[in-house]
Amino acid sequence: MGRLPAGGEAAVRRWGLAWIGLTAALAVHVADEALGGFLGFYNPVAQSIRDRVGLPFPPSFGAAEWLGGLIVAVAVLLVFSTWAFRGRAWMRPLSYGYGALMVANGLVHIVASAASGQVIPGTFSSPLLFAAALYLIHAAARAVPADRSAQAT
Repeated sequence: MGRLPAGGEAAVRRWGLAWIGLTAALAVHVADEALGGFLGFYNPVAQSIRDRVGLPFPPSFGAAEWLGGLIVAVAVLLVFSTWAFRGRAWMRPLSYGYGALMVANGLVHIVASAASGQVIPGTFSSPLLFAAALYLIHAAARAVPADRSAQAT
């Protein structure tokens, strides 16, 4: 790993913390969805889309597979934070993608709630998810990856 330029270590640390922050916000969001009965809303909508489009997507889920899969995803995302803390350049596009996906996730809950006239499970945690995602994108953009810092000096 190359030596980071002055101020680079703090920026990379913020990037790692932002990754953990978004993953914690995602865990809160999953709990919000699970406690609110998200699958009771999602599965009928998914079935309706499949019926109209004639494709096997989006899938329907049972509670155990849905929650288990999301718990595994959150655990894997936490492991990835180690590479953000190390300032790995390949983590920057992953940070942008992860952040963008979570911005979209948060917006979908808010828009669906507004369109349906009911609060969709997961809506209450969506602003937290949205804010944490934007911060990760910002922190990733500001950090100088350690892989490239040697070239900058």
